[in-house]
Amino acid sequence: MSNLAVKISNLSHCYSNSTTRVLNNINLDVKKGEWISILGRNGSGKSTLVKLLAGLLKNKSDGSIQVFDTEVTEQNIESVRSHLGMVFQNPENQFVGSTVSDDVAFGLENQAIPRDKMIVKVKEVLQAVGMEDFYDSQPINLSGGQKQRVALASVLALEPDIIILDEATSMLDPLARQELITLVRKIQINYKLTVIAITHDINETLFSDNIFVINNGTLVDEGTPKTIYTHDNALASYGLETPLSRQLQQLLQRKNILPFNKHYLNEEELVEQLCQLKLNS
Repeated sequence: MSNLAVKISNLSHCYSNSTTRVLNNINLDVKKGEWISILGRNGSGKSTLVKLLAGLLKNKSDGSIQVFDTEVTEQNIESVRSHLGMVFQNPENQFVGSTVSDDVAFGLENQAIPRDKMIVKVKEVLQAVGMEDFYDSQPINLSGGQKQRVALASVLALEPDIIILDEATSMLDPLARQELITLVRKIQINYKLTVIAITHDINETLFSDNIFVINNGTLVDEGTPKTIYTHDNALASYGLETPLSRQLQQLLQRKNILPFNKHYLNEEELVEQLCQLKLNS
């Protein structure tokens, strides 16, 4: 077996009754245990890509998708989906239970997991996402960030190998977004998962091993965050902003407070450098 969780080869896709390609010859590899972000503005094709990966759309064009060396086809889609867990933009679309615990248990019930094991698993995953105190709460009464934590717990209960975040933070406020991304990072490490994050917000890509930028259905750039963050002009041409840390760095460089020959990945690195400059002054 290869070290790849996902391999996408020469993938193109057209929607029904259309000859216009929404994806054009995409090639993309995801290694086991990686966090990769697929970055692009709304309508760029990134959500179409993961829906094809999860078998939610039929691939009526060219190319192939493999998940753990198994090609995604109509015949084996259920087997492929057993490796995947998806958290969508609106968590309410995923709720089916009257309480938080019922909702998390729903997928386990469909798998005919014995009740005693189910109870243990539900408590485990709710604790993992920091929602153990909401066991008997109604999902409708939760905040947006709490709802996404429950949706994440429901996915985690099914023990996937890959978690897909499909614009999972787009309905949250900035603080809740950062908290959810940090939580997913913790879960990725603790459960040894692969993460595929779909986003239009480059500030959510900090934990990525690699970023793939899609524009108008075409893969136009790829690399580590430290590389992608420096492609200011290219990102702007794709309708994307550079991270806040990059914008702040550029402002400080224009004021000759920071050297132009260095790049700081995040706010923490910037603060550390500024403190060092103050100590040396």
